[in-house]
Amino acid sequence: MIARPARFVKPRRRAAGAAMRIEAFAAPTRTSGPSRKLYECMSMSMSMSTSARASASARGRPREPFRIAPRARATAVAFAAIAAVLYGAGASPALAAKAAVLTGTDVLARPGDTATLRFKVERNSLIRYDIRGAPVEFRFNGALIGTAVSAADGHADLRVSVGLAPGDYEVAGKVAPGASWWSPEARLFLAVRDRSARLAITDIDHTIADAAWWEVLAKPVSAVPPVRGAVGALRDIAHDATIVYLTARDDGATARTKAWLRHHGFPPGPVFFSDDVRAWFDPRPYKSGVVGAIRAAFPNVPCGFGDLPGDAAAYHDHGLVAFIFDTHGAGPFPPYARVYRDWVALRAANAAGRHPALAWAARFR
Repeated sequence: MIARPARFVKPRRRAAGAAMRIEAFAAPTRTSGPSRKLYECMSMSMSMSTSARASASARGRPREPFRIAPRARATAVAFAAIAAVLYGAGASPALAAKAAVLTGTDVLARPGDTATLRFKVERNSLIRYDIRGAPVEFRFNGALIGTAVSAADGHADLRVSVGLAPGDYEVAGKVAPGASWWSPEARLFLAVRDRSARLAITDIDHTIADAAWWEVLAKPVSAVPPVRGAVGALRDIAHDATIVYLTARDDGATARTKAWLRHHGFPPGPVFFSDDVRAWFDPRPYKSGVVGAIRAAFPNVPCGFGDLPGDAAAYHDHGLVAFIFDTHGAGPFPPYARVYRDWVALRAANAAGRHPALAWAARFR
């Protein structure tokens, strides 16, 4: 099974001696308060308004009615708007006080592997506080296969034996009925492949999406175009390899990212996200860790695609040929990187027989 490297996690308090097991993480529920940022904005505006009223009274002027300072109110509205874009409208008002959101971690495993199925449970609010103690049901083809309780980091983990033939599957997760929290159903992608299966790894931002990560999150999915030739290229490559998407985006962007991939017709495949903001600034350590874990389980990974020097280094660390797209001037690139303008230019080079590492992609010519 391929999972996110454990060494890169968001700073948070961890339960001592926590271990992954089916019945694990039995712990009391930790309820989360309102958004700290909004609370601070509202508190600051209340203090400013109170001080202004006291000052006006001291000068003998009529006291103004209590109100929220316009700047603080605008800040609060802005944060709420960003939250709506990133995380959706949330649950119904009747359930808002205990509304949770689940995010599934995709899995890449071999038949017979013992794999960890994971859903992260967070409060559905502007700041996604991790929720501890929420029971999560795991279902496969509608049948309940197990229940796990979320730990202090919000992770509900279910260990299973992968008794499936190679193929693509989905596992559904949802907070169990009657719990203190409520959530809509979420899904994770389970890719089962033989050890000999060929894989190709690709980044997303500025590699297949012609935009930065924040543009992808802030705009409608239909308004973010793919890099020229990317959709057709990955469709053709997918005839001879499984496409694995590897991004430094935070896992809070899972639903929106997958919606963008579906909208533009990219081939299905597991998508791996970061759980650490440090990866936004230096993605190489995170990506190198994931690439190394994939390569250890599946040796036939000839190449990877990206747009940054760090992407090239992460692939090169584990013996992959690095194809880099200079779509936004992120160079200089290391000498071992094969640099092209876009996927159309790379297709032409492959048709000319310049890259043995892509010779197996018979349709990508």
